[in-house]
Amino acid sequence: MKSKERILLLLANTFLWMTIGLYLPFLSAYLLLQGLTAQEVGLIVALFPFMSLIAVPFWGKISDKTENSKKVIMFACLGVATSIWLFYLAANFFQYFLCASLTSLFLAALTPLLDSLILSICNVKGMNFSLFRIGGTIGYATIVLIYGFVLNQFPKLQFVSMSVLSLLLLLTVMQITVPEKKSISVQPKKGKLFTSNQVYFVIFVSTLSMFGVNYIGNFLGIILIEAKISRSMIGVLNFASAFSEIPILLTIDSILKRMDTRKILVFSTITLVVRLLLLSTGNILFMLLSQILQSTSYMLVYYSSIHFVMHHTFSGKEAQGNSLLFSIQNGAGSIFSSLIGGWLIEAFNARVGTIILAAAVFVILIISVLVKKGRTNTFTRRNT
Repeated sequence: MKSKERILLLLANTFLWMTIGLYLPFLSAYLLLQGLTAQEVGLIVALFPFMSLIAVPFWGKISDKTENSKKVIMFACLGVATSIWLFYLAANFFQYFLCASLTSLFLAALTPLLDSLILSICNVKGMNFSLFRIGGTIGYATIVLIYGFVLNQFPKLQFVSMSVLSLLLLLTVMQITVPEKKSISVQPKKGKLFTSNQVYFVIFVSTLSMFGVNYIGNFLGIILIEAKISRSMIGVLNFASAFSEIPILLTIDSILKRMDTRKILVFSTITLVVRLLLLSTGNILFMLLSQILQSTSYMLVYYSSIHFVMHHTFSGKEAQGNSLLFSIQNGAGSIFSSLIGGWLIEAFNARVGTIILAAAVFVILIISVLVKKGRTNTFTRRNT
């Protein structure tokens, strides 16, 4: 029974990230093929982070209030599986905008809700979440690599494949057994989510790192074109970045036991700065090294931050806590990276814009660490 449970959790993560891998990396190319302008494509692609910012906290509240996250996840899966077919009926910008709005509304909910569900099961059963997250990494890398070639010949296969994967995720989640929650030992104050204010520092620094990661995801193609490197390298570089996450996932639980999460996040953000500088060189070898740093600049941040938030959220509000983290990291972080990154590249160029962004991230990180240290020292003096 335990082996079946592990397989179901692994499959759930795999199907989730295969679905995401089919949507986000390939949507802009499909829309351009349908005759939309680059500006129109940008508005439609921005709908996913916008929904992450606006709708995900709403889904988290529903999940916690109903105390049945499984049904909420299954409903969102069904929403993705059905709404994605509307892309075949769309014929202009307004119609594609509506299709993407509806699909993003459901798709954005899946990652934080499924993470919360699997993490809660792992905490009760004493299992490592990282072992199941590997399924997502391998699934994403595989689907991006294979469909990069498939969609070049059959671009419309993207949406029917997403529908099938969403239904497979629904069927998998349906079979997962959710253990009963432990009784709440500490009652939260009204409207309060977290047991410690340290969560806000974790959210801020992790979002700073995600800001840079989202910039790379949004503008990698432009950086390659400016460096006169073939766009076919996008698939290769994304494949390398995804597989670089596996060593981290195999060792992350051991790292978290030995190191403070806040120190991990500071280290990860520094590696992001290095990653941005390597990317700015325009050298394909340095770009490959930059993508390999996805392991520390993204996966280490993603995993350690959701773990910290999960363990410092009041019982019964886990989905809301994780949804808030996701909406800020992937909603606000992605939107601001698109706006600021686009402005920097247009005002200067991709190389200079990336260097400026790296410098800004480093300065903000140093300031935030100094502010936190100053507040900690002030608190210590007041209590001695």
